[in-house]
Amino acid sequence: KQDSEERLFAVVEAYWSFARHNPELYQVMNGMGGTGGLALDSQAAVQAGRESSQLPLQALEGWARDNGVFLEDPFGSIEMVWSLLHGVVSLTMVGRIEGDEARAKGLLLQTLHDLIAAWSAKKKE
Repeated sequence: KQDSEERLFAVVEAYWSFARHNPELYQVMNGMGGTGGLALDSQAAVQAGRESSQLPLQALEGWARDNGVFLEDPFGSIEMVWSLLHGVVSLTMVGRIEGDEARAKGLLLQTLHDLIAAWSAKKKE
Protein backbone atom coordinates (compact mmCIF):
# COMPACT_ATOMS: atom_id res chain seq x y z
CA LYS A 1 0.00 0.00 0.00
CA GLN A 2 2.74 2.45 0.91
CA ASP A 3 4.63 1.70 -2.32
CA SER A 4 1.72 2.84 -4.49
CA GLU A 5 1.40 6.07 -2.50
CA GLU A 6 5.16 6.60 -2.78
CA ARG A 7 4.87 6.16 -6.58
CA LEU A 8 2.15 8.79 -6.69
CA PHE A 9 4.27 11.22 -4.69
CA ALA A 10 7.33 10.40 -6.82
CA VAL A 11 5.38 11.55 -9.90
CA VAL A 12 4.53 14.79 -8.08
CA GLU A 13 8.17 15.25 -7.05
CA ALA A 14 9.35 14.69 -10.64
CA TYR A 15 6.84 17.23 -11.98
CA TRP A 16 7.89 19.80 -9.38
CA SER A 17 11.58 19.19 -10.04
CA PHE A 18 11.19 19.47 -13.81
CA ALA A 19 9.27 22.73 -13.55
CA ARG A 20 11.64 24.28 -11.02
CA HIS A 21 14.82 23.24 -12.90
CA ASN A 22 13.49 24.10 -16.38
CA PRO A 23 11.29 27.16 -15.81
CA GLU A 24 11.60 28.58 -19.32
CA LEU A 25 10.68 25.28 -20.97
CA TYR A 26 7.86 24.73 -18.48
CA GLN A 27 6.46 28.17 -19.27
CA VAL A 28 6.62 27.59 -23.04
CA MET A 29 4.98 24.18 -22.68
CA ASN A 30 2.13 25.72 -20.70
CA GLY A 31 1.66 29.04 -22.51
CA MET A 32 2.93 31.13 -19.61
CA GLY A 33 4.89 34.35 -19.57
CA GLY A 34 3.43 35.66 -22.82
CA THR A 35 4.93 32.78 -24.80
CA GLY A 36 1.60 31.67 -26.24
CA GLY A 37 2.54 28.08 -25.57
CA LEU A 38 2.86 25.32 -28.10
CA ALA A 39 0.71 25.71 -31.21
CA LEU A 40 -1.72 22.80 -30.93
CA ASP A 41 -5.35 22.71 -31.97
CA SER A 42 -7.76 21.81 -29.18
CA GLN A 43 -8.07 18.17 -30.30
CA ALA A 44 -4.28 17.74 -30.37
CA ALA A 45 -3.99 19.44 -26.97
CA VAL A 46 -6.54 17.05 -25.45
CA GLN A 47 -4.72 14.06 -26.95
CA ALA A 48 -1.34 15.32 -25.74
CA GLY A 49 -2.82 15.78 -22.26
CA ARG A 50 -4.17 12.23 -22.23
CA GLU A 51 -0.85 10.80 -23.38
CA SER A 52 1.22 12.75 -20.86
CA SER A 53 -1.18 11.76 -18.07
CA GLN A 54 -0.73 8.00 -18.47
CA LEU A 55 2.08 7.54 -15.94
CA PRO A 56 0.41 9.68 -13.24
CA LEU A 57 -2.92 7.99 -14.00
CA GLN A 58 -1.36 4.54 -13.58
CA ALA A 59 0.16 5.64 -10.27
CA LEU A 60 -3.18 6.97 -9.03
CA GLU A 61 -5.12 3.90 -10.18
CA GLY A 62 -2.53 1.65 -8.52
CA TRP A 63 -2.88 3.57 -5.28
CA ALA A 64 -6.69 3.35 -5.46
CA ARG A 65 -6.60 -0.38 -6.18
CA ASP A 66 -4.11 -1.09 -3.38
CA ASN A 67 -6.20 0.89 -0.89
CA GLY A 68 -9.66 -0.29 -1.95
CA VAL A 69 -10.65 3.23 -3.01
CA PHE A 70 -13.27 3.89 -5.67
CA LEU A 71 -12.45 6.77 -8.01
CA GLU A 72 -15.61 7.63 -9.94
CA ASP A 73 -13.60 9.35 -12.69
CA PRO A 74 -9.93 8.35 -12.47
CA PHE A 75 -8.87 10.59 -15.38
CA GLY A 76 -10.80 13.50 -13.85
CA SER A 77 -9.03 12.80 -10.57
CA ILE A 78 -5.62 12.96 -12.21
CA GLU A 79 -6.67 16.19 -13.94
CA MET A 80 -7.35 17.63 -10.48
CA VAL A 81 -3.91 16.49 -9.26
CA TRP A 82 -2.37 18.12 -12.34
CA SER A 83 -4.39 21.30 -11.69
CA LEU A 84 -3.05 21.41 -8.14
CA LEU A 85 0.53 20.84 -9.33
CA HIS A 86 0.37 23.31 -12.18
CA GLY A 87 -1.35 25.92 -10.04
CA VAL A 88 1.20 25.79 -7.25
CA VAL A 89 4.15 25.63 -9.66
CA SER A 90 2.81 28.57 -11.69
CA LEU A 91 2.02 30.71 -8.65
CA THR A 92 5.43 29.93 -7.17
CA MET A 93 7.16 30.93 -10.41
CA VAL A 94 5.57 34.37 -10.33
CA GLY A 95 6.07 34.90 -6.59
CA ARG A 96 2.39 34.66 -5.62
CA ILE A 97 2.81 32.07 -2.85
CA GLU A 98 3.82 33.74 0.39
CA GLY A 99 7.20 32.62 1.69
CA ASP A 100 9.83 30.67 -0.12
CA GLU A 101 9.85 27.72 -2.51
CA ALA A 102 10.13 25.22 0.35
CA ARG A 103 6.89 26.53 1.86
CA ALA A 104 5.13 26.33 -1.51
CA LYS A 105 6.26 22.74 -2.02
CA GLY A 106 5.21 21.87 1.53
CA LEU A 107 1.75 23.30 0.89
CA LEU A 108 1.53 21.31 -2.34
CA LEU A 109 2.44 18.04 -0.65
CA GLN A 110 0.12 18.68 2.31
CA THR A 111 -2.77 19.43 -0.03
CA LEU A 112 -2.10 16.24 -1.99
CA HIS A 113 -2.09 14.29 1.30
CA ASP A 114 -5.45 15.91 2.14
CA LEU A 115 -6.85 14.99 -1.28
CA ILE A 116 -5.72 11.39 -0.83
CA ALA A 117 -7.35 11.32 2.61
CA ALA A 118 -10.61 12.54 1.08
CA TRP A 119 -10.45 9.88 -1.64
CA SER A 120 -9.65 7.27 1.01
CA ALA A 121 -12.94 8.08 2.69
CA LYS A 122 -14.63 6.72 -0.46
CA LYS A 123 -13.80 3.06 0.08
CA LYS A 124 -15.30 0.51 -2.30
CA GLU A 125 -18.56 -0.88 -1.04
